[in-house]
Amino acid sequence: MIYNRGQVKTHLNPHELVQLAKEVLSQGNGFRFCAYGNSMMPFLKDGDIITLKPNRQNKRQVGEVVAFLQPKNNTLAVHRVLKVMDNCCILKGDNNENIDGEIPNSAIIGIVTRIDRKGQAVYFGFGLERFVIALLSQLGWLQKISNLLGANQ
Repeated sequence: MIYNRGQVKTHLNPHELVQLAKEVLSQGNGFRFCAYGNSMMPFLKDGDIITLKPNRQNKRQVGEVVAFLQPKNNTLAVHRVLKVMDNCCILKGDNNENIDGEIPNSAIIGIVTRIDRKGQAVYFGFGLERFVIALLSQLGWLQKISNLLGANQ
């Protein structure tokens, strides 16, 4: 699902969403769409509006939240960078138990620059705290802490 400036909703299948996102981002424009799923809870929730900027440089930073094409089905996912290597990154959803594996830099199509929830910008998770969040996620503690605090509800 995507949203334009007039908040008109358009439903797209996952492959149409990928094609549109790639086209818009390849022209240097930002891209907004509605998140679905709970893999990034509690920092990104189902129904949040995500804004991406193009992946201009192939060098990512630990803690960044990126949009990438999943190798198994070529659909769009948004997860956090846990480790940066020469030609790939290790990514993981904050609420997932397992990592996504080595994702080639070429599969990362955008960087999350903004999240809007119920009309308000969400900032937590994008500042310096992103390094701590990435570490907790890598150690498998983030999901446990979230569950204890009831943040996954």
